[in-house]
Amino acid sequence: MKTTLAFVCAAALSQVAFAQSVVNGDFSLEVPGNSTGNGWTGFSNDGAGGWRSSGGNPGGYFIMNDGGASATDPSISQTINGFVPGGLYRLTGDFASWIVSNAPFGGASFAVDINGTQVFTGLAGTLQEWRSFQVDFTAPDTGIVTIRFRAEINGTDNDFAIDNIAVAAIPTPATGAGLLGLSLLAMGRRRR
Repeated sequence: MKTTLAFVCAAALSQVAFAQSVVNGDFSLEVPGNSTGNGWTGFSNDGAGGWRSSGGNPGGYFIMNDGGASATDPSISQTINGFVPGGLYRLTGDFASWIVSNAPFGGASFAVDINGTQVFTGLAGTLQEWRSFQVDFTAPDTGIVTIRFRAEINGTDNDFAIDNIAVAAIPTPATGAGLLGLSLLAMGRRRR
């Protein structure tokens, strides 16, 4: 009974207490525009893009810009280990239109990808006005997830900034019920 209870408790807590998180999700540390550093890898970002130490939401942030090169989407990505396979998670963050030029103002030009699949798109909006996004996903069997943010998608020249990127476990009703049951068992044992 003790072994079964310990296993159930460990499994339930591992889903709720997801310890691994996005490295430098608040962009407080410098991130290179086209290489890897401080948790992130940048691709196809020009000098108008890249990391900024202030002006974010708040503090540092990252601008994805490649000067309208239609063959590429400026982007930034991070690979995160330690997910519970099959577990439910929520990716959140802030994004803002940073430069809008030579493209429809309202076109979808910001994307969030998880493991190579586009899971969210954003429209160009009021310049430098921060908006939030959230995406729920199931962790793959490998327990490894790559998140990627792209600007200038769909042939637009709309550049975006990102900030406050985070991932958290979503407790399932079964996990919550299991934890409640474990709490009741523990209280019953104390009374004996």
